[in-house]
Amino acid sequence: GNNTYATLDDAITAAQDKDVIELLADCELTVNTISKPITINGKGKTVTVKPETDTDHKGALWLKASMTLRNTNMSFANNVDPTYWSLIMYSGTKLNILEDSDCTFTKQGIYVKANDAQINVDDSNVTFYETGYTAMMGEYGPDGNVTNELNITNGSTFTVRDTTAHNGINLFKIKVENSNLDVLRCANQGLVKCELTLDNSNANISGNADGITGYQNDNVLTMKNKSTLMMDSNTEAGIFMWGGSVDVQDGCSLTITKTGSAAPNISHIAYYAALGLYSTAGTVVFGDNADVKLIDNEVSAIYNNGTVTLGNDTVITENGKRVTKAQYGGGIDN
Repeated sequence: GNNTYATLDDAITAAQDKDVIELLADCELTVNTISKPITINGKGKTVTVKPETDTDHKGALWLKASMTLRNTNMSFANNVDPTYWSLIMYSGTKLNILEDSDCTFTKQGIYVKANDAQINVDDSNVTFYETGYTAMMGEYGPDGNVTNELNITNGSTFTVRDTTAHNGINLFKIKVENSNLDVLRCANQGLVKCELTLDNSNANISGNADGITGYQNDNVLTMKNKSTLMMDSNTEAGIFMWGGSVDVQDGCSLTITKTGSAAPNISHIAYYAALGLYSTAGTVVFGDNADVKLIDNEVSAIYNNGTVTLGNDTVITENGKRVTKAQYGGGIDN
């Protein structure tokens, strides 16, 4: 309404459920816990998150209730304890980044302390860069399933790049719709035990140690509605599956190239294939009219211990150039 506050912290303290806080200037957020649902309409202004620190919070903002950002720029960087997190979400909370908002995370990222958390990015941009650990890390649900959600929609761009240790994203169901996802140059794995769905979207998962690591009973990758995925120069595996499924539907484009440069001289090359399907329960389907290229990979294009269906337009060429690396395969080790 017409009430004004000297600081954003004062406004958060005064806000009731469904109230909207409107920013009149750039400001800082220094409370260490959000314990009631809040909405911030930034009107293009910037919020720098600098939580007050104590033994428990260690410079992280704890989200125990949902937070919605509209047309807000928000910057997270844990300058107190770079071994901790910038944002910790509790079970059932939502972080909504909407309406031309721009969120950046440096030094450390997001940890979901329990499960059933949701991050929704709509018509906005989110960037994680140079985080000292995994950029986004969840926990298993009560049945050992993935229950946390990351929804990227309506022309949004979501980027994870240059993590200095560990992975890009762990334990999230990721849905990308009419948007872009980039996971680049992570020190270890790009996506781990995530379920990635690309719907009329573009993704680039390149330059990591492993691009995607999938597990049993997961929809490791689903591509539909003319989506594209480039996987270039992942030094170990492109897509490595302990199980689960990959479905690249007609009209979509998947390219995996220059994989496996870190492979030692070994005879068992499952973990260094462009596509490594390790479990007999795993399934991969490339649609007949999908543009799939497994080209110029250092060891093998496909290591298959499950079921792989190759579409009419699948291209497998110029793989296995470092033949001393593997006992079998260039194209397919079946």
